[in-house]
Amino acid sequence: MDNFSDSYIKIRNLKIKYFRKSDITLNIRKGEIVAITGDSGSGKSLLLKYLGGVIRPEQNGVIRVGELDLYNEIDIYKYHRQCSIAFQNPEDNLIFDNLEADIRFGYENIGKTFDEKEFLDSLKPFNIAGKASISYSELSAGELGRVALYSSLIFDPDIILFDEAFSMQDRSFSERIFMEMIRKAKEEKKTFIFVSHSDREIEQADRIIEMKQGDIVSDFSTVAASPMKQEGIDRILKNMEPEAEPVVIRGADGKLIYIDSFVFPNSEEGSPVIRLKDVSFFHRRRKTRLHIVQDFSYDFISGRLYVISGRSGAGKTTFLKLLNGLIHAKKGNVYAFGKKFPGYGRNGWLKIKDDNHVAYLNRLRKRIGYVGQFPDGQLIPGKIIDDVMYGPINFGSDSSKARNQARLALRTMQLDDELWNMNTDTLSYGQKNRVAVAGAIAAEPDILLMDMPFEGLDLKGEKLMATLISEYITAGKTVIITEVVDDTAR
Repeated sequence: MDNFSDSYIKIRNLKIKYFRKSDITLNIRKGEIVAITGDSGSGKSLLLKYLGGVIRPEQNGVIRVGELDLYNEIDIYKYHRQCSIAFQNPEDNLIFDNLEADIRFGYENIGKTFDEKEFLDSLKPFNIAGKASISYSELSAGELGRVALYSSLIFDPDIILFDEAFSMQDRSFSERIFMEMIRKAKEEKKTFIFVSHSDREIEQADRIIEMKQGDIVSDFSTVAASPMKQEGIDRILKNMEPEAEPVVIRGADGKLIYIDSFVFPNSEEGSPVIRLKDVSFFHRRRKTRLHIVQDFSYDFISGRLYVISGRSGAGKTTFLKLLNGLIHAKKGNVYAFGKKFPGYGRNGWLKIKDDNHVAYLNRLRKRIGYVGQFPDGQLIPGKIIDDVMYGPINFGSDSSKARNQARLALRTMQLDDELWNMNTDTLSYGQKNRVAVAGAIAAEPDILLMDMPFEGLDLKGEKLMATLISEYITAGKTVIITEVVDDTAR
């Protein structure tokens, strides 16, 4: 793999930032399909950003694509016309407020005429028809992910770079689009480089590159047969029993949301910790209402694992936020530990009375930890230790106690001590995910809400997350997670 005579992409002695001993020399042929894998924090996403011209190398000659040198700003501008990248966080791919505005901008940028009918027709394979002019703020994480995928492919690039781009999608959609991309890349000699932890995706590559601490530790031109890794959620469920038949909710656009409850054998009988009574919630969409849940009642019991599943855009994340007061019921009441979250008055305003009422909300939220789908949205710029301390301090711990709580949480999430004083924006996606979880558990909540906790994790991260969830439930606490599924399979 060190013969550069027929190389299309040439990397020589690249020093990836944040890794002291990084020194990568690599060549990739035109039309090659390459999978990049490795543990979280190994430098995969950073390497992809160098390959995409998002991060410049330190000098000339380090990264060349054909005749273009990615140190040269003019060459980078030319390169971006033939290369696309879909980031792990789809929000990083967005420019304006909606997809149509972004695509119109792209056409203007390359000097082509925008054809609205052609554009609308092209949305259908990505399951985002009807979403073109809707504000990104109204789309689910899965829909944003499909928007990012669409945006990275619509201009037919010669080089395609994907960073865990399917992690928020259901399997049927992922496999359909991914296999179509593989087919097209082989037929049209496109170079496709993707970061993935999925064996189903990796086994389609011509070549697998494994990274560790900013360097390439293995480079295989053929894929050795290997057993499929066990999905993270299955690591827990294999030891648990379903407690009852799933409850089905008709969510947004008629998509179904399922609530499954699981319990360890011989567990003690629990008590209600969150209670929904005749709850309704909807988003306003122009002159219509997009209902997520209507007149719904349900009890979440201690010592249980609840899996809220459904297709992307069904409203799973919205439902999860109702459970800790991040959003509030439009009708009916949500109770946590017997205490009621505020609702809306007849004038449409949220009924928060005074500062004492805010303190009352904080006391409830202290007992309900929340981990969102995108860790970047939860982290505070600055040192990791300060970020994890923020929750305990906000909930009343003094500085000394908060630091001890943060240390315990970081060690639980297996984040090494030498990382604690690093800035949060220097971390990989997987490391950011662990910091976000540490921030949620540092205040020692009785309930843990986690939005798609296993997505984008490597094998080590999956095992760690499964262990954390299992230990919470064994201790008599409650864990509620979301998961994307194709409901046609149920």
